[in-house]
Amino acid sequence: MNTRPARRGSLAAIRSTHTEAPQVAAAIAPAGGLRYLREAMTSMPGPTSHTYYSQRLRLHYVDWGNADKPPLLLLHGGRDHCRNWDWTAAALRDGWHVVAPDLRGHGDSQWSPDGSYTMAGYVYDLAQLIHQQRLAPVTIIAHSLGGNIALRYAGIYPETVARLDGDGIRKIQFTLTTWGRVALARGDLDELRSEHLANLRTLLDQGVRYRNAVLT
Repeated sequence: MNTRPARRGSLAAIRSTHTEAPQVAAAIAPAGGLRYLREAMTSMPGPTSHTYYSQRLRLHYVDWGNADKPPLLLLHGGRDHCRNWDWTAAALRDGWHVVAPDLRGHGDSQWSPDGSYTMAGYVYDLAQLIHQQRLAPVTIIAHSLGGNIALRYAGIYPETVARLDGDGIRKIQFTLTTWGRVALARGDLDELRSEHLANLRTLLDQGVRYRNAVLT
């Protein structure tokens, strides 16, 4: 495993890549709000940069320290990278061992040489990170593509997930119980091809499995 100082932009540059991050961070930070976060991001050391391997791909993640704290994974979306979570990680690092990976083909992670960016590949990469770094049972916060990956992973390996971000689960459940269930029942929407229906069935099944195994 290789370790190097993670690349960090200026605070202004970081803020420019997070149009909603200050508002989100202020809501989760201690009483000092954004002042606390600004001080934390300028005075405290940043994360360290690491690599691991999955399916012969060199993948990257940052570690915000406190290895003795409960592990917390932050999974980014489809057009993001691990440093999009900097505001959140700075607010949570004192109480958690925060780890934020770059998905394959994103940030400092290697591109897939055969152009394979399937959901199965993403889930396997996540499984390898959690296994190799011994993060289980892990709490996961994710959004967009990361939320899709996290829920599928939790359905396959529910025993390794301590908790998923509740708001993300509710949003996915809402989508499945409204638009998704209607699409599955009708099966004739022009914009939905057979593979999309199969993906919805899989996501629904794995979400129910995780709920039954962990949340009840």
